[in-house]
Amino acid sequence: MIIIGLILWICLIFLMSSDMDSNSKTIMMSEEIYRLLSGFAHGANSGLFSADQIDFLLRKGGHFLEYLVLCLLLLKIREVYMLESKLSVTLILLICLLIANLDEFRQSFIIGRTSMVGDSLIDFAGSLTGLLIHSVRRGRAVKKENR
Repeated sequence: MIIIGLILWICLIFLMSSDMDSNSKTIMMSEEIYRLLSGFAHGANSGLFSADQIDFLLRKGGHFLEYLVLCLLLLKIREVYMLESKLSVTLILLICLLIANLDEFRQSFIIGRTSMVGDSLIDFAGSLTGLLIHSVRRGRAVKKENR
């Protein structure tokens, strides 16, 4: 079942990056969030974030979270199939990086989309964060077992 979830997640990553109109959708969402934040600050935005900064955070945060989840799914598969080795962690990170780069390459062929190395790096940072979260959780579980 976890493998089906992984396949669906990878499909979702590629589907989300194939939307030619994603830029205008994200801008509209960013402007709405900006208006909401401005309303909370009683009409004066308090200078926290501009609409462009919110747009940037939404886009890059989306990249980061997609690959954080991807890495966690791959790590779960590693556990389920008992593939416990340092090499398997390296392979998981390489798979995350490969998918990120394939996705960015594919985006270069979609009208209105661009391919950015920086996005692949953000994707990889999300993967590394997923690995860190997994490691911390496992460390805590081992501590509980040893008590």
